[in-house]
Amino acid sequence: MGEIPFADTVRLLREPDNANYVPGPDSLWFVVRKNQQHKPAIYLENRASGRSELLIDRASGPRVSPDGKFLACIVWRSVQRPWNLVLLDLKSRRLTEPDLDGCASPYAWSPDAKWLAVMATPCQSPKSRLALVSVETGRVRWVDSLAVYADYEFGWSPDSHNLVVVRPTAIDRESEDPTVTELWMISDGGRRRCRLPAAPGYVFSQPKWISNSALGIDRARRGSSDERVVLELSEGK
Repeated sequence: MGEIPFADTVRLLREPDNANYVPGPDSLWFVVRKNQQHKPAIYLENRASGRSELLIDRASGPRVSPDGKFLACIVWRSVQRPWNLVLLDLKSRRLTEPDLDGCASPYAWSPDAKWLAVMATPCQSPKSRLALVSVETGRVRWVDSLAVYADYEFGWSPDSHNLVVVRPTAIDRESEDPTVTELWMISDGGRRRCRLPAAPGYVFSQPKWISNSALGIDRARRGSSDERVVLELSEGK
C-alpha cells in the first residue's frame, strides 16, 4: 500500500540492519563483539574519534532510546538467568535492572523514551507475560499474560500514548505458530486496556503504526499467505 511505518522514519527507533552494530546519537555506535573470554560484550565506538570503550560485559541486543540518553540490552547472568533486561544511563553510566523475574525478549522503546514494553518469560517456564518498564524509576507494571506457549508482538503509537498488542490465544501443536490471535490496545501507562475489533478467522502479526490513527498489520487465514492491511483507529483512544 505504500504507507511507511512511523518507526522506520526515526533513526534510533527503526530496526537496525545488523543487530550487532546499532546506531546511537551523532557518530556513536553500539557494537557487540567477543571480549577476552570469548563472551559477547557491548562496546561504544565513536566513528569521529576512532575510540572504542567497553560498556557492558556479557551483553547483547543493544537498542538506544529515541532521545539518545539510555541503552537497553540483554545481559547474561547465569545458566538459570540467561536473558536479563538492563538499562544503562549513557551520561552517568548507572545501570538499572528492572525486576522482571525472567528471560526478557523482545522489547520496544516508546517514541518519547519514557517506557519500554517487554515480554518476560520466567526462565525454564512456557508462560509469557507483558510488562511496561518506567525508564525514570525502573518500576515494572504487568499488563497481561498468555495461557499458551507463544510470543507477543507489539508496537507503540507515534505519540507514545498507545501500545497495540497481538495476543496469541491458540497455537498449532506441531509448528507452535499462532492459530488464533486477539488485538489489544494498552494505554495510560498500562492502566487502560481494550480489545480492538478484528476480522474473525484471521491471524495477525507485525503491527506497525503509520500515524496515531492508522496501524499497518499483516493478517492471514490459516493456510493462506499474509496480506498487509491498514486499520483506521480513533486518535487518543
